[in-house]
Amino acid sequence: MPKSKRNRPVTLSKTKKKPGLERKGKVVTDIKDAVEHYANAYVFTYDNMRNQKLKDLREQLKSSSRIFLAGKKVMQIALGRSPADEAKTGLHKLSKFLQGDTGLFFTNLPRDDVERLFREFEEHDFARTGSIATETCSSTFSSSALRSSPSAGTAARTRAKLLLNCYFHTGCSAAFVTNKCDGGTLIFSPAGCRPLAAGPPPLSSLPARRRDARLELSFPLSAPSRAGWSSTPWRSVLPVISTKALICAPDSSAVTLSKTKKKPGLERKGKVVTDIKDAVEHYANAYVFTYDNMRNQKLKDLREQLKSSSRIFLAGKKVMQIALGRSPADEAKTGLHKLSKFLQGDTGLFFTNLPRDDVERLFREFEEHDFARTGSIATETVELKEGPLEQFTHEMEPFLRKQGLPVRLNKGAVELVADHIVCEEGKPISPEAAQTLRLLGMQMATFRLYLVCRWSSDDFETYKEGLAQLRAGWHIYAANMLHLLSNGVGGGAGVAEQGRQCLADALRHARRPSGLPGPRPLLRRCRPPQLGAHLRIHGALRHGRHHALWAHNMAFGRRLLPFVGRPAPALAQDYMLTQALLPSTLHLRSYGEVETAAVAPLYPSASMVFFQWAFAGVTVGLVAGAVLGRMSVKAWMAFVPLWTTLSYTHLGRRLLFHWGVMDYSGGYVVHLAAGVSGYTAAYWVGPRRKEEAGGGNLVVMVAGAGILWMGWTGFNGGDPFSANTDSSVAVLNTHICALTSILAWICCDVAVRGRPSVVGAVQGMITGLVCITPAAGLVQGWAALLMGVASETLPCYTMNAAMSLKVDDTLGILHTHAVSGVLGGVLTGVFATCSFRGLIYGVRAGGVQVLKQVAAALFVAAWNVVATSIILVVVRAFVPLRMTEEELLAGDIAIHGEQAYTNFSSGTNCSLSHETIEVGNS
Repeated sequence: MPKSKRNRPVTLSKTKKKPGLERKGKVVTDIKDAVEHYANAYVFTYDNMRNQKLKDLREQLKSSSRIFLAGKKVMQIALGRSPADEAKTGLHKLSKFLQGDTGLFFTNLPRDDVERLFREFEEHDFARTGSIATETCSSTFSSSALRSSPSAGTAARTRAKLLLNCYFHTGCSAAFVTNKCDGGTLIFSPAGCRPLAAGPPPLSSLPARRRDARLELSFPLSAPSRAGWSSTPWRSVLPVISTKALICAPDSSAVTLSKTKKKPGLERKGKVVTDIKDAVEHYANAYVFTYDNMRNQKLKDLREQLKSSSRIFLAGKKVMQIALGRSPADEAKTGLHKLSKFLQGDTGLFFTNLPRDDVERLFREFEEHDFARTGSIATETVELKEGPLEQFTHEMEPFLRKQGLPVRLNKGAVELVADHIVCEEGKPISPEAAQTLRLLGMQMATFRLYLVCRWSSDDFETYKEGLAQLRAGWHIYAANMLHLLSNGVGGGAGVAEQGRQCLADALRHARRPSGLPGPRPLLRRCRPPQLGAHLRIHGALRHGRHHALWAHNMAFGRRLLPFVGRPAPALAQDYMLTQALLPSTLHLRSYGEVETAAVAPLYPSASMVFFQWAFAGVTVGLVAGAVLGRMSVKAWMAFVPLWTTLSYTHLGRRLLFHWGVMDYSGGYVVHLAAGVSGYTAAYWVGPRRKEEAGGGNLVVMVAGAGILWMGWTGFNGGDPFSANTDSSVAVLNTHICALTSILAWICCDVAVRGRPSVVGAVQGMITGLVCITPAAGLVQGWAALLMGVASETLPCYTMNAAMSLKVDDTLGILHTHAVSGVLGGVLTGVFATCSFRGLIYGVRAGGVQVLKQVAAALFVAAWNVVATSIILVVVRAFVPLRMTEEELLAGDIAIHGEQAYTNFSSGTNCSLSHETIEVGNS
């Protein structure tokens, strides 16, 4: 790694390093000191925290008390989590109350004075965004309305309170009731309490939790009365810390639903720091060393060999730097901080009392040969010549073939049928080559140790060989990182994530060449055929251009107006190569405004733009399916950019997600919007000519259905923006629902018509795929089965009932997409898993969610009826919406100057009629 003149590492990051371990260690030390100096310890919680007010309280009480606000784990470590590691007897009982917004208060003041202080402490201040109103003015406060007028400022006041949770002093502990039920209404707050009349409350009474919240439950078995607890009359309470979804009681241990053993973390690092500081005191010399081809067992043997006179440390570089000191101000001994700057990459510390010459000879002569592992660099070229491999028995022949060797059995002997190169010098060794070299007994890896620098109380020196090895290892590491970054984004994108997203994009775009509705144009023959394909392809591709120019940022960029994004191009290199980001959104999910964090998948913005373009292309192509065969090209060219800009871009993350509507992959935004808009457009354009109705090619239709089904895997599987469990569940549910819908439609055909229908099976596949789209990653497999059955019944009924209507929906987009989309959206509110409050898992919360789903469906339908009608009326004022009768009669010859079916070898044009195929040479 390049160094400056002062031989210091050069970092490309200007960000100041967080204190991290040093600060946490200092807090632990301070808390332990407070335990020794103060007689009483309290755990307190707070509401509407104001930092300056707390700072003033600290200053006021600094002579007799001390207040700590830190991470719960840091405070728990300082107090002790169990009787085995507690600082004083009984002190670990405080640790289980350190959850959520809590702190520690150490004092020598009498208990009555402390309780009165906390009871009377109130500081009024202006409310902040997200605070709950204390009087009727609005349910929440927006940041723009906090100080808009004197009256608003008065109404928006709130109180900062400190509430005691539990109290400890030598030989005595107690718990405090923080809040009570007011007028029969339970008040949930970060320290709220609920009386326990008869056992624990039902889970349905708890506040709604985020899907990733961890639930811990514990309940008091009886009133505590054993020695060490206060004899004050006990009122059984249940403190509820809603910010962490934690229910706890003072006399019972928390029962966690997670069985994962916690990592040692801070304790282990602190022990390493202590051990290194002890080694500094006990040994005269300290070395920094690096290594190549690490073998843990060999290093363990070396440790055992030198344990009487030396000590070796391999730990995180920051931990070792903290122990030694990073500057003269915090170094353990004079000049020791000079070692810290060499602790980079694969390095360790070696403390010893051995003479310098003995140490240098030990490291110079230390070599341990071993078999190379996958990824190691080959030190020579190994080539096996054609002929028998006498060292291998005939049982090894299948295994050798799996390793890539061209072998066969010849009279019971393994024979190499051609020359084979196992590895080449200077190139990485593959897993198969590593196995083969092991079988051949060739050891290509050598475990070596190199001294980098040495410190003693009166001397400091560096070693050229060790520095060269350290730089070489750093350059290899940097090259690997650059290789990863070159395959992703500048912020450290994952190659697997980007490859997965590109595959999802490819599956989705694979449906586009046939015109997005897939197999359904083949159900009805539309004249002119080229015009129908042109409308679908043109709509999808034309939208791709203005999606990159302004629509993508309108949908997912910065907010310009409520529910409207700021239009901006997504074409600059600085934008395309940055990490993809979907901004945070406020939505109503947990009985109030909840901030949903921004989504930052591990791939560049270019992949996100391409992915979202596929959604928009799907929607535009579906709208085209309703007006095939009669809408003019000019009107369609004007309609597409207006409709996608004024209707499509505002429905998803801008409107529905803000309201807490659950739409996993576009059941409302894509299918409902396209179905309603297409049906509205068909009304304004008018019906087809009666003689144009005709049959289609059912064999090709089945092929198109297969392409459509395959593409839907990318449609629903790519929506979580990550290769996670939601993606896997979504793909499985997609296929379960589609298969169930196909079988249900076939059974219906057999029951009604007496025989199965290929057309019915394809229609069932489409309705099943559309129905599961809003719920793909939110429901369980059994719910996907039920949704598959439901997706056959309602669309089939509406399709038959709508035949008497005068609106000519060419491909039945309203029934297969709008009706199925609404059905899937409403059933999402019913069957969504408990994290997302489905009706099956809780009548109160789920009922609200179902109402949201229904209201959202009505809003999307109304929005698209109005928007589509206005756009078509405006377009009709400039160009006709419908082709003339002459153009419809002439067909593709008048519109495109060519016919759909052409025999290029003989120059013969084929024109399809309704009943026969007419062939002419003109």
